[in-house]
Amino acid sequence: MGLTHLAVHAPAVAAKQERARRKCLERLLFELDQRDVIGLWLESRQAVLNRRDQETVEAARGSRIITRKLNVKHAQPVDEPMLWLPDAVAGMTTAVLRDNNVGWLDTLGAACLTIQL
Repeated sequence: MGLTHLAVHAPAVAAKQERARRKCLERLLFELDQRDVIGLWLESRQAVLNRRDQETVEAARGSRIITRKLNVKHAQPVDEPMLWLPDAVAGMTTAVLRDNNVGWLDTLGAACLTIQL
């Protein structure tokens, strides 16, 4: 499809999953902004969790980690079918990092940049 995939991973224990998500989102926002991306769709979760994501975005803007050109919205996969793609890439990169299953790297090739925090 001519896409470049960017996967950001942070080790997380169950009790600190939201913190790990926030740290990954901060880095993802930075990386996308640096690449002049102007739109990001996140998979919608519960309203309170979506608000936390938006607070992370606003904090990144406030601390000048990202500019205002990056627009971040939430959507349901039923409304935005391309949301399946990040799940697939995340699954493949997690398999590589967790299980050392390097076969998935062949599938993604040079089109995937993985950042571990």
